[in-house]
Amino acid sequence: MRKKDTAERFVRLTHRMMQTAAWRSLKGNDRAIYVELVMRYRGNNNGSIPLSVREAARSILVSKATAARSLIRLQDRGFIVTTAKGRFAPQRHATEWRLTEFRCDLTGQPASRDFENWVAADIIPLRARRG
Repeated sequence: MRKKDTAERFVRLTHRMMQTAAWRSLKGNDRAIYVELVMRYRGNNNGSIPLSVREAARSILVSKATAARSLIRLQDRGFIVTTAKGRFAPQRHATEWRLTEFRCDLTGQPASRDFENWVAADIIPLRARRG
C-alpha cells in the first residue's frame, strides 16, 4: 500500500516578482485573482489552467465586470497569457491561462516573465481597448 503524499501545497510569491513595477501597479482584486490562478497551477498544467470570469468573480466576491478588468490588467502587465479562449457552445469551457512566471507545460516554452519588462507607459486605458 502506497503512503499518501501529505505535503502541503503552497502559492509562491517571490520578492523578485513583487518588487516589479508591474506588480506594484496591480490593484488588490488583480492580486487576489492572480493568487487564485496560481492555486490552480499543479506544477504540470501551466498553459491549461482553467478560470472563467464568472469563477474569478465568485472566488474573490466581486462582480463579473470587476473580475474581467482584473484579468485584462494581469494580461497587460505580463503576468498571464490566454492559451484557449472560453466558450459556451456546444459545451461550456473556461478560458485557459499560462502563468508567465513558469515554463509552459503545453509547448515547453521557458518562463517569459513578461511582467519584468512592463513599464507604466504600457498602460492602455480600458476605453481605448473597447474601441
